[in-house]
Amino acid sequence: DPEKMREFAQPVSLMGISTRGLKPENADGRVLSEILAEADKYGLKKVVSYLMLRSMAKAKYSSSESGHYGLALSDYCHFTSPIRRYPDLTVHRILKMYLRGELNKSATMQAMKKFYDVVYKIVLVICKLLLIADILITTEAILGRYVPFLPDPSWSEEMVLTLMSYMAVLSAALAIRRKAHIRMTSFDKYLPAKLIQFLDLIADLAVFALAVVMLIYGWIYVSSVKGFYPSIPTLSIRYKFFPIPLAGIVMMIFEFEQIVDDILVLAGKEATA
Repeated sequence: DPEKMREFAQPVSLMGISTRGLKPENADGRVLSEILAEADKYGLKKVVSYLMLRSMAKAKYSSSESGHYGLALSDYCHFTSPIRRYPDLTVHRILKMYLRGELNKSATMQAMKKFYDVVYKIVLVICKLLLIADILITTEAILGRYVPFLPDPSWSEEMVLTLMSYMAVLSAALAIRRKAHIRMTSFDKYLPAKLIQFLDLIADLAVFALAVVMLIYGWIYVSSVKGFYPSIPTLSIRYKFFPIPLAGIVMMIFEFEQIVDDILVLAGKEATA
């Protein structure tokens, strides 16, 4: 409303704030923003903002992209509450994805991360189940020595050691993804960042090569060994040595992700993890 804009400009000018760029017939949002910025310098922003709002027409929602008049922005997003409007909930989700860096990754990288997240959780659950089984067998064995009516299985010691070997190799593989392996860092502060990143790549390639050796030669040995557990005549002794090729497989899976991350970091791009 041109008349209301004139009524707005008059008291604002008396406050010593310039309104020379303001055209009542076609008020520019950028000019109004400049007036507010100048009013803020004099501690009058609240008063001027109130007068400005009274001179404006009511807001109108539209399906066309015409920008935000008051903010003088061509691109903006207005949301109130995710409970009241589903588009607002969508905006919140997009903002969270942006803050997590997911929007900067390609579809392949995102799919790769989801795959490794699932594999990590599965291996972690297996490790927890192995630990529970170890605790239960050990508890039964200890109680069996002191409680007359409880048995002390002859196979308890061998089975506990076997389960512990599985748990140890799988836990070590999980540590690869958490980047929790022991690493010499004493000289990192003296080395260039690119050199450290390159050395990380070399180290991960070396671990990957070790995993391949464990898989190949571990499987050859498991396939060749014969016999049964002394305390469990029906259980093949091969299960005792199977953790070696199993560790190779899981280490290769997680090391591949680390190698891709190392290459992306060296190339100046964002890692998958």
